[in-house]
Amino acid sequence: MKSMLLLHCKKSKYVYVEKPVTLNVDSCNRMIAAVKNENGKLTVAHYRRALPMFLKIKEMIDQQLIGKIKTIRLSLFQPDDTSLVASTEVNWRVIPEIAGGGLFFDLAPHQLDILIYIFGKAITYYGVSANQSKKYKVEDAVAGIIHFPGDIIFTGNWNFSVPDFLKEDSCQIIGEKGYLQFSFFGNEIKLVTNKINEVFHFQHPQHIEQPMIQKVVNYFLGKEENPCSLEAALDSLEIMQSLVYGNNLTRNYF
Repeated sequence: MKSMLLLHCKKSKYVYVEKPVTLNVDSCNRMIAAVKNENGKLTVAHYRRALPMFLKIKEMIDQQLIGKIKTIRLSLFQPDDTSLVASTEVNWRVIPEIAGGGLFFDLAPHQLDILIYIFGKAITYYGVSANQSKKYKVEDAVAGIIHFPGDIIFTGNWNFSVPDFLKEDSCQIIGEKGYLQFSFFGNEIKLVTNKINEVFHFQHPQHIEQPMIQKVVNYFLGKEENPCSLEAALDSLEIMQSLVYGNNLTRNYF
């Protein structure tokens, strides 16, 4: 990855990288160094940062519609053949040499990056993981706790070996005045306080990354700031590795 980045940067080519940004934290740090050394431009495709639904969530939080945030609860339970990812002939997402991990590493970046974008870089975090189904050689169950700025406590549970009828995709942000509830892979936000009970519906763009790509183009043209830098993507990658592997950030797969 580093040599490819150096080649692109030396040829004055800009780079748009899919998430998760790379296989592990060490690799991401090497990418950061490569881009800096060549004064290049690179954006990571955390495209939910530009979707109207998540901008609305951030707006409601910033407006303190539910007051000071107390806690965040997230659950993502899916079968290993979940429809949340595109079907492929070979399930490369559970081949660690290619994907770096299992479905947690493919889907959790969407969730964790938005929470970091809204609430800021995590202060502390820890977790546990297990390979419950033993179907692949990657973890399919993860639980984590994150301490965000403002003394916000996050608890998350991910499991990718449940039967189809137990599927769940929910996040609840609880404040002193009420809560927001939504699905990271859905299109509705529910706002509940002692005075409000309202559901906001969203129609995602046909090409869901289009709003982010427009921001990326503007960045490459020098018209606005980088919508998601390598350093920003590293924040969620560090959390994911820590939740799964604890203090051992070098994966046992390699």
